[in-house]
Amino acid sequence: MVAFNFMARFAPSVEDGTKRQTIRAAGKRRPPRRGEQLQLYTGMRTRNCRLLRTAPCKAVYPIAMDLAARRVRVQTGDVMGELDAEEVNHLAQADGFATAADFFEYFAATHGQTFAGHLIEWEV
Repeated sequence: MVAFNFMARFAPSVEDGTKRQTIRAAGKRRPPRRGEQLQLYTGMRTRNCRLLRTAPCKAVYPIAMDLAARRVRVQTGDVMGELDAEEVNHLAQADGFATAADFFEYFAATHGQTFAGHLIEWEV
């Protein structure tokens, strides 16, 4: 099982099933695999830790962002394609942000000018 922690602002939408994806930076650990069970928490490593839901991983896509230029590229199959403005807005809303501008501001503040990681989707 793979565990993910969510900020309090995202917890209600993870719990009620309206948020069905997360974007995580590439790191030392491997990303989850399709079909692998995910444990979705809020407040991990605190006494307020709470399991929001468990769900099977639906898909994992490599994602790269140039946050200064507000460009997003997602790999599907063998192709790394750039998202258009409408697709970026949909991605941002699916990830729990009101607008693409909020999405880019959050990632720039958290990760700097560039980002490489994985878009992880789960079943509800």
